[in-house]
Amino acid sequence: MKRRIAAWACLGLFVAAGWGVYFGLANKEIPINPVVLFFADLTCPIGILGMHFAISLFWAAVANIITYALAGVAVEMLRHQLNHSR
Repeated sequence: MKRRIAAWACLGLFVAAGWGVYFGLANKEIPINPVVLFFADLTCPIGILGMHFAISLFWAAVANIITYALAGVAVEMLRHQLNHSR
């Protein structure tokens, strides 16, 4: 179970890094599509706070790692409960 939670945390890191690279390479003169912003906020919830406050990529990645690790704990606990009930 610890490895699965670590995998969730790694996924959070890769998602945050991916969005950081995408937004870093995006053309600043072209507005970002609202659909892209929706998916960025959905997969990296700290981005919602980042619209109001300056958050570095490092802290966004840390927050995303924690968020995904907590989601992994919840999913694994639910998965464990469902497997025990059978």
